[in-house]
Amino acid sequence: MTLDDKEHKLVVTQVSKGNNTTTAKVTLNAGETGVTQPFQLTTPKDGATIVSPDNSVEFTGLGTTGSTVEIMNTYNSRVVASSTVGSDGTWKSSGVLGFGEQKLRAKVTLPGNGIENTYFAVTVKAAEGVTQPFEVSSPSHNSTVVAPTNLVDFAGKGTTDSTVEIINTYNGRVVATTKVADNGTWKVTGGVGFGVQNLKAVTTLPSGSQSELPLTITVNATQGVSKPFALTTPKNGDTVIAPNNEVTFSGEGTTGAKVEIWTVNGGASRVVAAATVGENGTWTTGKGFLSHQGYNLQARYSINGGQPTLTPFSITVKASANVIQPFALTNPRDGDTVVTPNGMVTFKGVGAAGAKVEIINDLGGAFERVVASGTVQTDGTWSATGGLNPNQTYPLWYSHTPGANGGAQADGTFTITTTPTK
Repeated sequence: MTLDDKEHKLVVTQVSKGNNTTTAKVTLNAGETGVTQPFQLTTPKDGATIVSPDNSVEFTGLGTTGSTVEIMNTYNSRVVASSTVGSDGTWKSSGVLGFGEQKLRAKVTLPGNGIENTYFAVTVKAAEGVTQPFEVSSPSHNSTVVAPTNLVDFAGKGTTDSTVEIINTYNGRVVATTKVADNGTWKVTGGVGFGVQNLKAVTTLPSGSQSELPLTITVNATQGVSKPFALTTPKNGDTVIAPNNEVTFSGEGTTGAKVEIWTVNGGASRVVAAATVGENGTWTTGKGFLSHQGYNLQARYSINGGQPTLTPFSITVKASANVIQPFALTNPRDGDTVVTPNGMVTFKGVGAAGAKVEIINDLGGAFERVVASGTVQTDGTWSATGGLNPNQTYPLWYSHTPGANGGAQADGTFTITTTPTK
């Protein structure tokens, strides 16, 4: 048997022939101090619960004098506390632990460099616990929540160690679950959809009894306004006047949503213009380039990068508001009798805006002259007044000559008879 250099008191027994027994008390290393004994963790015990508002924990125990004791976190081997066993065979040290269950080991290095490990676990709490009614403090029932990524923070109060579940009442899905902490509060985050969400908060006490609270919330992607998408200008089927080929689009939607206007004519699709819905729920694009023609377009609308909704619409882009239409003489018509008490006749009709209209006496020779002339207005109408003698039948000629706005040339004849009275 090998002994260290500490004082050891032994009882020595010798048995001789005839079963004669001789006993003697022997002291080795008399006067030396220290204790040799098995390692022991006295506090806290394995599985103990410790109340420590500041997270500090005291460790105590027994062991062989001169041994080094290290309390370590088994997850990352962090040394929480350390000590050396004293001459009386005791040791003590303090360290900081997180709240909740902590898995630890006591690593003991003996004077002869031998190593022993003792594994244990403790639960650290900030308080003894709270018994109080269950409540949801945030979000409140029937409130609106801004959650760009659909994640909502739920918080409230309850009885310590109670289980809390946030449940979708439509399909029974558990949105989030947690436990009430030592101080009587709880907090958890869960994912929900946008719009109105019908939920309930259910708590289960340590005794097993349950209670629940209704929790209906409206979830928006952003601060601001939540509106359905709408294209207000130009509307489907509108004609847009764009002399420089620049067209602006506007409408309504949910704040922060993205809007893109695309061409869908054949295979040459492209983004014409884009915008982001503002805080007041409206959007207006920059100027997009479109040629003077008809277009099939598509508004692509997406909230927070989600799947876009598509709204098809058509517009016609024109250089001006001028009406371009075929020529027609509406008054007087071919064969009409016109009352001319003062010898003046007014001719009216429609045509291409900007075109020149002439009414010509078609008698030929020296009698041929322009009776009346005018210009077609932007709305496509024209009017011209000229003098004709009464009580006479006139063969007349009309001429419609297009201007810069375009249109079709038109020429033809008609006949009217003039009379001073009806």
